[in-house]
Amino acid sequence: MISSKLTATFILVCLLSMACSGETSQSADEGASATIDAQNTRIAELSDGSPDNDITETVAVATTLSPSASATPTPEPITRVVWREEGFSGVYPIAEIGMVVAYRADTDAVLAYSLETGDIVWSIEGKGRLMGADSDYVYTLPFDQRIDAYSFNTGELQWFSTLPESVSLPVQQDGLTEVYSNENLILFPARSNRFLAVSKADGQVNYLNGRQAEVMENVIVVEGGRGYQESEGPIWDIGEHNKLPNCNGTIFINSDADVGTIQAVEVETGNVLWTSQVPGDILEASCSDSAIADSVVYLSTLNFENAIYYFVAINGQTGEVFYTSENVNHAGSKTTPLRGQTNETFAGEATGLSIFTQIGFGLTEARNVLDNSIVWERSDYSLFSVIGGFENIIVGVQTDLSLTGIDSESGDILWEFSYDDEDTLLSELKLVDDVLVSIRVYHNFTRRETSIIDARTGNLYFSYSGGSRIETFGEMGIVTWDRSTISVVSTP
Repeated sequence: MISSKLTATFILVCLLSMACSGETSQSADEGASATIDAQNTRIAELSDGSPDNDITETVAVATTLSPSASATPTPEPITRVVWREEGFSGVYPIAEIGMVVAYRADTDAVLAYSLETGDIVWSIEGKGRLMGADSDYVYTLPFDQRIDAYSFNTGELQWFSTLPESVSLPVQQDGLTEVYSNENLILFPARSNRFLAVSKADGQVNYLNGRQAEVMENVIVVEGGRGYQESEGPIWDIGEHNKLPNCNGTIFINSDADVGTIQAVEVETGNVLWTSQVPGDILEASCSDSAIADSVVYLSTLNFENAIYYFVAINGQTGEVFYTSENVNHAGSKTTPLRGQTNETFAGEATGLSIFTQIGFGLTEARNVLDNSIVWERSDYSLFSVIGGFENIIVGVQTDLSLTGIDSESGDILWEFSYDDEDTLLSELKLVDDVLVSIRVYHNFTRRETSIIDARTGNLYFSYSGGSRIETFGEMGIVTWDRSTISVVSTP
Protein backbone atom coordinates (compact mmCIF):
# COMPACT_ATOMS: atom_id res chain seq x y z
CA MET A 1 0.00 0.00 0.00
CA ILE A 2 1.22 3.50 -0.74
CA SER A 3 1.60 5.51 2.44
CA SER A 4 -1.21 8.02 3.01
CA LYS A 5 1.42 10.42 4.32
CA LEU A 6 3.00 10.54 0.87
CA THR A 7 -0.19 10.55 -1.16
CA ALA A 8 -1.25 13.68 -2.99
CA THR A 9 -4.93 13.33 -3.89
CA PHE A 10 -6.61 15.37 -6.52
CA ILE A 11 -10.32 15.05 -7.21
CA LEU A 12 -12.14 16.04 -10.36
CA VAL A 13 -15.83 15.02 -10.19
CA CYS A 14 -17.74 15.39 -13.47
CA LEU A 15 -21.46 14.62 -13.47
CA LEU A 16 -22.27 12.20 -16.28
CA SER A 17 -24.83 14.62 -17.67
CA MET A 18 -22.26 17.37 -18.10
CA ALA A 19 -19.03 17.74 -20.12
CA CYS A 20 -15.85 18.64 -18.29
CA SER A 21 -14.73 22.15 -19.15
CA GLY A 22 -12.63 25.04 -17.91
CA GLU A 23 -8.96 25.19 -17.10
CA THR A 24 -7.11 25.36 -13.83
CA SER A 25 -3.57 26.59 -13.79
CA GLN A 26 -0.80 24.27 -12.72
CA SER A 27 1.94 25.17 -10.29
CA ALA A 28 5.39 23.59 -10.45
CA ASP A 29 8.11 23.28 -7.85
CA GLU A 30 10.95 24.54 -10.00
CA GLY A 31 14.41 23.47 -8.93
CA ALA A 32 13.34 21.06 -6.22
CA SER A 33 16.16 20.03 -3.89
CA ALA A 34 17.68 16.58 -4.30
CA THR A 35 17.70 15.85 -0.57
CA ILE A 36 15.33 13.57 1.28
CA ASP A 37 14.19 16.37 3.57
CA ALA A 38 13.23 18.56 0.64
CA GLN A 39 11.48 15.64 -1.02
CA ASN A 40 9.35 14.96 2.06
CA THR A 41 8.60 18.66 2.38
CA ARG A 42 7.38 18.81 -1.19
CA ILE A 43 5.16 15.76 -0.70
CA ALA A 44 3.71 17.27 2.45
CA GLU A 45 2.95 20.45 0.53
CA LEU A 46 1.18 18.47 -2.20
CA SER A 47 -0.81 16.56 0.38
CA ASP A 48 -2.31 19.60 2.08
CA GLY A 49 -4.93 20.02 -0.64
CA SER A 50 -4.46 23.77 -0.87
CA PRO A 51 -5.54 25.51 -4.09
CA ASP A 52 -1.96 26.54 -4.87
CA ASN A 53 -0.99 22.90 -5.20
CA ASP A 54 -3.88 21.78 -7.40
CA ILE A 55 -2.44 20.33 -10.60
CA THR A 56 -5.86 19.36 -11.96
CA GLU A 57 -6.28 20.73 -15.47
CA THR A 58 -9.22 20.21 -17.82
CA VAL A 59 -7.95 20.18 -21.40
CA ALA A 60 -10.50 18.12 -23.28
CA VAL A 61 -14.16 17.32 -23.71
CA ALA A 62 -15.55 13.82 -23.26
CA THR A 63 -18.93 13.04 -24.78
CA THR A 64 -20.84 10.02 -23.51
CA LEU A 65 -22.97 8.87 -26.44
CA SER A 66 -24.79 6.03 -24.72
CA PRO A 67 -25.06 4.57 -21.22
CA SER A 68 -21.99 2.92 -19.76
CA ALA A 69 -21.38 -0.55 -21.12
CA SER A 70 -21.18 -1.79 -17.56
CA ALA A 71 -24.37 -2.29 -15.54
CA THR A 72 -22.62 -0.98 -12.45
CA PRO A 73 -22.34 2.78 -11.81
CA THR A 74 -19.22 4.56 -12.93
CA PRO A 75 -16.74 4.53 -10.01
CA GLU A 76 -16.07 7.85 -8.31
CA PRO A 77 -13.37 9.53 -10.45
CA ILE A 78 -10.56 9.71 -7.91
CA THR A 79 -7.00 9.26 -9.08
CA ARG A 80 -3.92 10.37 -7.22
CA VAL A 81 -0.62 11.97 -8.11
CA VAL A 82 1.45 10.24 -5.47
CA TRP A 83 4.60 12.25 -6.13
CA ARG A 84 6.26 14.34 -8.82
CA GLU A 85 9.74 15.79 -9.33
CA GLU A 86 11.13 18.12 -11.99
CA GLY A 87 14.36 19.78 -13.10
CA PHE A 88 16.26 16.72 -14.36
CA SER A 89 18.49 16.22 -17.38
CA GLY A 90 17.66 12.54 -17.80
CA VAL A 91 15.24 10.03 -16.25
CA TYR A 92 15.39 6.22 -16.32
CA PRO A 93 12.73 4.11 -14.48
CA ILE A 94 13.20 0.37 -13.95
CA ALA A 95 9.64 -0.65 -13.12
CA GLU A 96 10.35 -4.31 -12.34
CA ILE A 97 12.41 -3.35 -9.29
CA GLY A 98 10.27 -0.35 -8.32
CA MET A 99 13.02 2.25 -8.78
CA VAL A 100 13.78 5.26 -10.95
CA VAL A 101 17.15 6.97 -11.39
CA ALA A 102 17.53 10.57 -12.54
CA TYR A 103 20.34 13.05 -13.24
CA ARG A 104 20.62 16.72 -12.26
CA ALA A 105 23.20 18.39 -14.51
CA ASP A 106 23.42 21.58 -12.44
CA THR A 107 24.80 19.68 -9.44
CA ASP A 108 26.23 16.67 -11.34
CA ALA A 109 24.06 14.46 -9.10
CA VAL A 110 22.59 11.01 -9.73
CA LEU A 111 19.53 10.26 -7.59
CA ALA A 112 17.67 6.98 -7.12
CA TYR A 113 14.01 7.21 -6.05
CA SER A 114 11.52 4.65 -4.84
CA LEU A 115 8.69 4.61 -7.38
CA GLU A 116 6.16 3.76 -4.68
CA THR A 117 6.93 6.56 -2.22
CA GLY A 118 9.13 9.10 -3.98
CA ASP A 119 11.79 8.78 -1.27
CA ILE A 120 15.39 9.29 -2.35
CA VAL A 121 17.01 5.91 -1.66
CA TRP A 122 20.54 7.12 -2.44
CA SER A 123 22.38 9.86 -4.30
CA ILE A 124 25.91 10.52 -5.54
CA GLU A 125 27.52 13.73 -6.75
CA GLY A 126 30.50 14.49 -8.93
CA LYS A 127 30.69 10.99 -10.42
CA GLY A 128 29.96 11.91 -14.01
CA ARG A 129 27.04 11.98 -16.39
CA LEU A 130 24.32 9.37 -16.01
CA MET A 131 24.41 7.08 -19.06
CA GLY A 132 21.53 4.76 -18.29
CA ALA A 133 20.46 1.85 -16.11
CA ASP A 134 19.14 -1.68 -16.05
CA SER A 135 17.77 -3.85 -13.25
CA ASP A 136 21.30 -4.56 -11.97
CA TYR A 137 23.30 -1.34 -12.23
CA VAL A 138 23.27 2.40 -12.78
CA TYR A 139 25.95 3.47 -15.28
CA THR A 140 27.84 6.77 -15.25
CA LEU A 141 30.60 8.23 -17.41
CA PRO A 142 33.11 9.98 -15.12
CA PHE A 143 35.65 10.26 -17.96
CA ASP A 144 35.46 9.81 -21.73
CA GLN A 145 37.03 6.34 -21.52
CA ARG A 146 35.66 4.99 -18.25
CA ILE A 147 32.32 3.53 -17.20
CA ASP A 148 31.31 3.12 -13.55
CA ALA A 149 28.60 0.68 -12.45
CA TYR A 150 26.70 1.36 -9.20
CA SER A 151 24.30 -0.98 -7.43
CA PHE A 152 20.73 0.10 -8.15
CA ASN A 153 19.74 -0.91 -4.61
CA THR A 154 22.52 0.74 -2.58
CA GLY A 155 24.32 3.25 -4.80
CA GLU A 156 27.67 1.62 -4.04
CA LEU A 157 30.28 1.31 -6.80
CA GLN A 158 30.42 -2.32 -7.93
CA TRP A 159 32.92 -2.20 -10.77
CA PHE A 160 34.38 0.10 -13.39
CA SER A 161 35.72 -0.44 -16.88
CA THR A 162 38.53 1.40 -18.63
CA LEU A 163 37.61 1.61 -22.31
CA PRO A 164 39.98 1.40 -25.29
CA GLU A 165 38.28 4.43 -26.87
CA SER A 166 35.64 7.03 -26.17
CA VAL A 167 32.08 5.80 -26.48
CA SER A 168 29.66 7.35 -28.97
CA LEU A 169 26.52 8.14 -27.03
CA PRO A 170 23.39 9.06 -28.97
CA VAL A 171 21.00 10.89 -26.64
CA GLN A 172 17.39 9.72 -26.64
CA GLN A 173 14.37 11.97 -26.14
CA ASP A 174 14.35 11.33 -22.38
CA GLY A 175 17.91 12.59 -22.11
CA LEU A 176 19.71 9.28 -21.74
CA THR A 177 21.48 6.74 -23.90
CA GLU A 178 19.59 3.59 -24.86
CA VAL A 179 20.98 0.71 -22.79
CA TYR A 180 21.34 -2.70 -24.43
CA SER A 181 22.01 -5.19 -21.66
CA ASN A 182 21.23 -8.62 -20.28
CA GLU A 183 22.38 -10.38 -17.12
CA ASN A 184 25.94 -10.81 -18.44
CA LEU A 185 26.93 -7.81 -20.55
CA ILE A 186 26.06 -4.31 -21.70
CA LEU A 187 26.68 -2.72 -25.11
CA PHE A 188 27.71 0.88 -25.83
CA PRO A 189 28.03 2.36 -29.34
CA ALA A 190 31.61 2.98 -30.46
CA ARG A 191 33.28 4.26 -33.63
CA SER A 192 33.57 2.43 -36.96
CA ASN A 193 30.16 0.75 -36.69
CA ARG A 194 31.10 -1.26 -33.64
CA PHE A 195 29.85 -1.80 -30.10
CA LEU A 196 31.87 -1.97 -26.92
CA ALA A 197 30.63 -5.07 -25.08
CA VAL A 198 31.40 -4.71 -21.36
CA SER A 199 31.22 -7.75 -19.08
CA LYS A 200 29.14 -7.21 -15.95
CA ALA A 201 31.25 -9.76 -14.11
CA ASP A 202 34.64 -8.00 -14.34
CA GLY A 203 34.33 -4.98 -16.64
CA GLN A 204 36.35 -6.60 -19.44
CA VAL A 205 35.72 -5.14 -22.91
CA ASN A 206 35.31 -6.77 -26.33
CA TYR A 207 34.34 -5.28 -29.67
CA LEU A 208 31.23 -6.43 -31.54
CA ASN A 209 30.69 -5.39 -35.14
CA GLY A 210 27.36 -3.74 -35.86
CA ARG A 211 25.35 -0.52 -35.79
CA GLN A 212 21.98 -1.70 -34.49
CA ALA A 213 20.99 -3.72 -31.45
CA GLU A 214 17.89 -4.71 -29.53
CA VAL A 215 17.19 -6.81 -26.45
CA MET A 216 14.90 -9.86 -26.65
CA GLU A 217 14.41 -11.97 -23.57
CA ASN A 218 17.95 -12.43 -22.16
CA VAL A 219 19.58 -12.12 -25.58
CA ILE A 220 21.09 -9.01 -27.19
CA VAL A 221 20.50 -9.17 -30.94
CA VAL A 222 23.03 -7.30 -33.10
CA GLU A 223 22.34 -6.36 -36.73
CA GLY A 224 19.11 -8.32 -36.66
CA GLY A 225 20.88 -11.64 -36.95
CA ARG A 226 23.38 -12.45 -34.18
CA GLY A 227 22.22 -13.30 -30.67
CA TYR A 228 24.57 -12.76 -27.72
CA GLN A 229 24.25 -13.83 -24.10
CA GLU A 230 27.94 -13.16 -23.46
CA SER A 231 30.49 -11.15 -25.44
CA GLU A 232 32.80 -14.02 -26.49
CA GLY A 233 30.60 -15.01 -29.42
CA PRO A 234 26.99 -15.31 -30.58
CA ILE A 235 24.86 -18.24 -29.50
CA TRP A 236 23.19 -18.05 -32.93
CA ASP A 237 23.74 -16.33 -36.26
CA ILE A 238 20.95 -16.21 -38.83
CA GLY A 239 22.44 -13.54 -41.09
CA GLU A 240 21.73 -9.82 -41.13
CA HIS A 241 18.16 -8.55 -41.21
CA ASN A 242 16.86 -4.98 -41.20
CA LYS A 243 14.16 -5.99 -38.75
CA LEU A 244 13.25 -9.09 -36.79
CA PRO A 245 9.48 -9.39 -36.31
CA ASN A 246 9.02 -11.17 -33.01
CA CYS A 247 6.67 -11.90 -30.13
CA ASN A 248 6.58 -14.17 -27.09
CA GLY A 249 10.27 -15.09 -27.42
CA THR A 250 10.01 -16.18 -31.07
CA ILE A 251 11.53 -14.53 -34.16
CA PHE A 252 9.87 -14.86 -37.57
CA ILE A 253 12.14 -14.69 -40.62
CA ASN A 254 11.94 -15.39 -44.36
CA SER A 255 14.16 -18.36 -45.11
CA ASP A 256 13.17 -18.37 -48.81
CA ALA A 257 11.21 -15.29 -49.87
CA ASP A 258 10.85 -16.52 -53.47
CA VAL A 259 8.53 -19.31 -52.40
CA GLY A 260 7.20 -17.68 -49.21
CA THR A 261 8.94 -19.96 -46.73
CA ILE A 262 9.20 -18.59 -43.18
CA GLN A 263 10.82 -19.95 -40.04
CA ALA A 264 10.09 -19.43 -36.37
CA VAL A 265 13.32 -19.16 -34.38
CA GLU A 266 13.53 -19.42 -30.60
CA VAL A 267 15.32 -16.33 -29.25
CA GLU A 268 17.02 -18.01 -26.28
CA THR A 269 18.62 -20.82 -28.33
CA GLY A 270 18.44 -19.95 -32.04
CA ASN A 271 16.65 -23.27 -32.67
CA VAL A 272 14.19 -23.40 -35.58
CA LEU A 273 10.80 -24.29 -34.09
CA TRP A 274 8.87 -24.76 -37.33
CA THR A 275 8.76 -23.87 -41.03
CA SER A 276 5.64 -22.70 -42.87
CA GLN A 277 4.45 -21.08 -46.10
CA VAL A 278 2.96 -17.57 -46.30
CA PRO A 279 2.64 -15.13 -49.21
CA GLY A 280 5.27 -12.40 -49.41
CA ASP A 281 8.03 -11.12 -47.11
CA ILE A 282 7.30 -10.58 -43.41
CA LEU A 283 7.10 -6.89 -42.44
CA GLU A 284 5.45 -6.97 -39.00
CA ALA A 285 4.45 -9.46 -36.33
CA SER A 286 2.15 -8.95 -33.35
CA CYS A 287 0.91 -11.30 -30.68
CA SER A 288 -2.71 -11.86 -29.80
CA ASP A 289 -3.78 -10.48 -26.42
CA SER A 290 -6.94 -12.59 -26.32
CA ALA A 291 -7.22 -15.40 -23.80
CA ILE A 292 -9.12 -17.50 -26.35
CA ALA A 293 -6.40 -17.07 -28.96
CA ASP A 294 -3.16 -16.91 -26.99
CA SER A 295 -1.27 -18.85 -29.67
CA VAL A 296 -2.29 -16.57 -32.56
CA VAL A 297 0.39 -14.43 -34.22
CA TYR A 298 -0.60 -11.80 -36.77
CA LEU A 299 1.84 -11.33 -39.65
CA SER A 300 1.86 -8.46 -42.13
CA THR A 301 3.57 -9.49 -45.38
CA LEU A 302 4.27 -7.88 -48.75
CA ASN A 303 4.66 -9.46 -52.17
CA PHE A 304 7.16 -7.00 -53.63
CA GLU A 305 6.71 -8.22 -57.21
CA ASN A 306 2.96 -7.59 -57.26
CA ALA A 307 2.87 -4.88 -54.53
CA ILE A 308 0.20 -6.79 -52.62
CA TYR A 309 -0.04 -6.67 -48.82
CA TYR A 310 -1.33 -9.68 -46.88
CA PHE A 311 -2.63 -10.18 -43.37
CA VAL A 312 -1.89 -13.68 -42.05
CA ALA A 313 -3.09 -15.22 -38.79
CA ILE A 314 -0.82 -18.10 -37.86
CA ASN A 315 -0.40 -20.46 -34.92
CA GLY A 316 2.80 -19.23 -33.28
CA GLN A 317 3.46 -22.63 -31.71
CA THR A 318 3.00 -24.86 -34.77
CA GLY A 319 3.11 -22.65 -37.88
CA GLU A 320 -0.44 -23.63 -38.94
CA VAL A 321 -2.00 -20.82 -41.00
CA PHE A 322 -5.50 -20.00 -39.72
CA TYR A 323 -6.47 -17.56 -42.47
CA THR A 324 -5.02 -15.06 -44.96
CA SER A 325 -6.53 -11.76 -46.17
CA GLU A 326 -5.34 -9.89 -49.25
CA ASN A 327 -4.79 -6.12 -49.56
CA VAL A 328 -4.56 -5.51 -45.82
CA ASN A 329 -1.93 -3.23 -44.26
CA HIS A 330 -0.68 -3.25 -40.68
CA ALA A 331 -1.49 0.02 -38.87
CA GLY A 332 2.03 0.24 -37.45
CA SER A 333 1.47 3.31 -35.28
CA LYS A 334 -1.02 3.49 -32.40
CA THR A 335 -1.10 7.29 -32.52
CA THR A 336 -0.82 8.34 -36.19
CA PRO A 337 -3.17 7.13 -38.95
CA LEU A 338 -1.91 6.02 -42.35
CA ARG A 339 -3.26 8.76 -44.61
CA GLY A 340 -4.23 8.16 -48.22
CA GLN A 341 -4.71 4.42 -47.76
CA THR A 342 -7.24 2.59 -49.93
CA ASN A 343 -6.33 -0.84 -48.58
CA GLU A 344 -7.94 -2.24 -45.48
CA THR A 345 -5.84 -1.71 -42.34
CA PHE A 346 -5.48 -4.00 -39.32
CA ALA A 347 -6.01 -1.65 -36.36
CA GLY A 348 -5.39 -4.17 -33.58
CA GLU A 349 -7.11 -6.73 -31.40
CA ALA A 350 -9.11 -6.66 -28.18
CA THR A 351 -11.79 -8.69 -26.38
CA GLY A 352 -11.47 -11.56 -28.87
CA LEU A 353 -12.01 -9.34 -31.93
CA SER A 354 -9.68 -8.23 -34.70
CA ILE A 355 -10.52 -4.69 -35.82
CA PHE A 356 -10.08 -3.62 -39.45
CA THR A 357 -10.71 -0.21 -40.98
CA GLN A 358 -10.82 1.44 -44.39
CA ILE A 359 -9.66 4.93 -43.55
CA GLY A 360 -10.51 6.47 -46.90
CA PHE A 361 -14.13 5.25 -46.73
CA GLY A 362 -14.92 5.65 -43.04
CA LEU A 363 -15.54 1.94 -42.48
CA THR A 364 -14.74 -0.25 -39.47
CA GLU A 365 -15.46 -3.93 -38.95
CA ALA A 366 -14.81 -6.50 -36.23
CA ARG A 367 -13.95 -10.13 -36.93
CA ASN A 368 -13.57 -13.17 -34.71
CA VAL A 369 -9.86 -13.71 -33.99
CA LEU A 370 -10.10 -17.48 -34.50
CA ASP A 371 -12.02 -17.86 -37.76
CA ASN A 372 -12.06 -14.32 -39.26
CA SER A 373 -15.89 -14.29 -39.37
CA ILE A 374 -17.47 -10.82 -39.33
CA VAL A 375 -19.10 -9.91 -36.00
CA TRP A 376 -20.21 -6.35 -36.88
CA GLU A 377 -19.63 -3.60 -39.44
CA ARG A 378 -19.90 0.18 -39.05
CA SER A 379 -19.86 2.95 -41.64
CA ASP A 380 -20.04 5.95 -39.27
CA TYR A 381 -16.40 5.98 -38.05
CA SER A 382 -12.86 4.74 -38.76
CA LEU A 383 -11.01 3.26 -35.80
CA PHE A 384 -7.44 3.19 -37.12
CA SER A 385 -5.83 2.06 -33.84
CA VAL A 386 -6.85 -0.27 -31.00
CA ILE A 387 -5.23 0.54 -27.65
CA GLY A 388 -6.78 -2.35 -25.74
CA GLY A 389 -9.95 -3.64 -24.16
CA PHE A 390 -11.58 -4.77 -20.93
CA GLU A 391 -14.89 -6.47 -20.22
CA ASN A 392 -16.98 -5.53 -23.31
CA ILE A 393 -15.31 -2.21 -24.10
CA ILE A 394 -12.74 -1.65 -26.85
CA VAL A 395 -10.63 1.50 -26.56
CA GLY A 396 -9.16 2.95 -29.72
CA VAL A 397 -8.40 6.05 -31.77
CA GLN A 398 -10.41 7.44 -34.68
CA THR A 399 -8.81 9.13 -37.69
CA ASP A 400 -9.66 12.57 -36.25
CA LEU A 401 -7.55 11.52 -33.18
CA SER A 402 -10.62 11.20 -30.95
CA LEU A 403 -10.02 8.64 -28.21
CA THR A 404 -13.04 6.34 -28.33
CA GLY A 405 -14.80 3.64 -26.33
CA ILE A 406 -16.63 1.01 -28.42
CA ASP A 407 -19.19 -1.59 -27.34
CA SER A 408 -17.51 -4.81 -28.48
CA GLU A 409 -20.83 -6.61 -29.03
CA SER A 410 -22.48 -4.04 -31.30
CA GLY A 411 -19.76 -1.62 -32.42
CA ASP A 412 -21.71 1.31 -30.95
CA ILE A 413 -19.67 4.28 -29.79
CA LEU A 414 -20.01 4.58 -26.00
CA TRP A 415 -17.92 7.74 -25.61
CA GLU A 416 -15.49 10.03 -27.40
CA PHE A 417 -12.72 12.13 -25.90
CA SER A 418 -11.38 14.98 -28.03
CA TYR A 419 -8.73 17.54 -27.18
CA ASP A 420 -9.99 21.08 -27.70
CA ASP A 421 -6.70 22.22 -29.21
CA GLU A 422 -6.23 21.20 -32.84
CA ASP A 423 -2.50 21.91 -32.66
CA THR A 424 -1.91 18.55 -30.97
CA LEU A 425 -0.31 15.21 -31.77
CA LEU A 426 -0.84 12.02 -29.79
CA SER A 427 2.49 10.73 -28.50
CA GLU A 428 1.84 7.71 -26.29
CA LEU A 429 -1.25 5.74 -25.19
CA LYS A 430 -1.63 2.94 -22.66
CA LEU A 431 -4.67 1.21 -21.20
CA VAL A 432 -4.17 0.13 -17.57
CA ASP A 433 -7.21 -1.90 -16.52
CA ASP A 434 -10.03 0.67 -16.87
CA VAL A 435 -7.78 3.74 -16.91
CA LEU A 436 -6.49 5.24 -20.18
CA VAL A 437 -3.23 7.19 -20.03
CA SER A 438 -2.78 9.60 -22.95
CA ILE A 439 0.27 11.75 -23.65
CA ARG A 440 -0.04 14.50 -26.23
CA VAL A 441 2.56 16.85 -27.68
CA TYR A 442 2.00 20.18 -29.33
CA HIS A 443 3.19 20.59 -32.93
CA ASN A 444 6.03 22.89 -31.89
CA PHE A 445 7.21 20.15 -29.44
CA THR A 446 7.68 22.71 -26.69
CA ARG A 447 5.04 21.22 -24.42
CA ARG A 448 3.80 17.77 -23.45
CA GLU A 449 0.78 16.86 -21.38
CA THR A 450 -0.45 13.65 -19.75
CA SER A 451 -4.17 12.96 -19.28
CA ILE A 452 -5.66 10.29 -17.00
CA ILE A 453 -9.04 9.18 -18.40
CA ASP A 454 -11.84 6.89 -17.15
CA ALA A 455 -11.98 4.28 -19.93
CA ARG A 456 -15.53 3.31 -18.96
CA THR A 457 -17.04 6.74 -19.64
CA GLY A 458 -14.35 8.85 -21.33
CA ASN A 459 -14.43 11.32 -18.44
CA LEU A 460 -11.18 13.11 -17.66
CA TYR A 461 -9.88 12.47 -14.16
CA PHE A 462 -7.12 15.09 -14.46
CA SER A 463 -4.03 16.03 -16.44
CA TYR A 464 -0.56 17.40 -15.77
CA SER A 465 2.36 18.77 -17.75
CA GLY A 466 5.19 16.59 -19.01
CA GLY A 467 5.42 12.96 -20.02
CA SER A 468 6.95 11.06 -22.90
CA ARG A 469 6.77 7.41 -21.88
CA ILE A 470 4.42 5.30 -19.74
CA GLU A 471 5.11 2.27 -17.56
CA THR A 472 3.24 0.40 -14.85
CA PHE A 473 4.63 -0.95 -11.59
CA GLY A 474 3.30 -2.81 -8.58
CA GLU A 475 -0.42 -3.47 -8.36
CA MET A 476 -1.80 0.00 -9.17
CA GLY A 477 1.06 2.34 -10.01
CA ILE A 478 1.67 4.27 -13.23
CA VAL A 479 4.84 6.26 -13.89
CA THR A 480 5.16 8.76 -16.71
CA TRP A 481 8.40 10.52 -17.47
CA ASP A 482 10.39 12.56 -19.92
CA ARG A 483 13.83 14.15 -19.93
CA SER A 484 13.06 16.52 -17.06
CA THR A 485 10.09 15.18 -15.04
CA ILE A 486 8.89 12.11 -13.13
CA SER A 487 5.21 11.74 -12.23
CA VAL A 488 3.78 8.74 -10.36
CA VAL A 489 0.02 8.14 -10.38
CA SER A 490 -2.04 5.69 -8.33
CA THR A 491 -5.12 4.43 -10.18
CA PRO A 492 -8.56 4.12 -8.54
